[in-house]
Amino acid sequence: MRFPACLATLLFAAGAASADIGQVIANHARPGYAAFVEAGRALDEAARADCAPAGLVAPFHAAQDAWMRVAHLRIGPSEDRGRALSIAFWPDPKESGRRTTAGLIAAENPVVHDPAAFTRISVAARGFPALERLIFADPPPSGDPAYLCDLTRALTGDLVLQAQALDEAWIGDFARLLTGAGQPGNQTYLSAAEARQALFTLLVAGLEMDADQRLGRPLGTIDRPRPEQAEARASHRSRRNLAVSLAGLRELMLALTAGHRVPHSSAALDRAIALAGAAGAPDMSDLATPEGWQRADTLRREIKAARAVIMAEIPPLLGVDLGFNATDGD
Repeated sequence: MRFPACLATLLFAAGAASADIGQVIANHARPGYAAFVEAGRALDEAARADCAPAGLVAPFHAAQDAWMRVAHLRIGPSEDRGRALSIAFWPDPKESGRRTTAGLIAAENPVVHDPAAFTRISVAARGFPALERLIFADPPPSGDPAYLCDLTRALTGDLVLQAQALDEAWIGDFARLLTGAGQPGNQTYLSAAEARQALFTLLVAGLEMDADQRLGRPLGTIDRPRPEQAEARASHRSRRNLAVSLAGLRELMLALTAGHRVPHSSAALDRAIALAGAAGAPDMSDLATPEGWQRADTLRREIKAARAVIMAEIPPLLGVDLGFNATDGD
């Protein structure tokens, strides 16, 4: 994959002191967001050619795979204007997304014809969860077919806009903030160590999200499992989301520790990834059985173990402080 000349210049100017930061940008964030833009456009083009759900299944999965590889980059442009939430609002325990979507369809709200206005509707009614309700719902949503088509296209178009905004930020302004950490005028990152810590926080927080939310919510307890609370259950990709998320976190870890050996962290995370890819119900419905619950709980414990190993092995290499709450973000 070729990168713009301005990005190469930016990374060169960053110097050796922030080489690991440059690696995250060049080898993880940039290719990840570029792939997300490409997959989002393919989904949008498919919807504009024919918005029938059957033809959108494959491009939907490809686009969500691309997003899951970078979904953990909850920093800077991802947090700006709620972009990450507008792409994947989950968990949604009050089902506000479902209610808002139903309201749009019932009223045949013309907001679907105005891309700028559409960005101002509730984030719960945008992104992949909203598309999932239109493409995979069984039974399909009731409403005028023409309006359902317009809503689908509004959602895919909005997804492309958000993907492009993220991609552009990681080429330009936000990339300069990270690689220019400690330089005069940079009030966001006062040192390269501070920028590294922000990126390391994303790694740890991503593992917490996978263990405590993507697995913890549907796991519940062995006496009261809650498989119906799994992410992306209607599209049968609950387990797939988890596996792709872990793979993306591994990419982030290797980019952030480029030039260092992290054998214990790599081995621990690889064990979790292997377990995540093992046989199991795609929608985590097998959590309702004792055997399925135990398998998933073992995976949760492996992810938590990987997090503990990473917290022990990597911070001394990066010169970052352990005294922070990973869920705080930037």
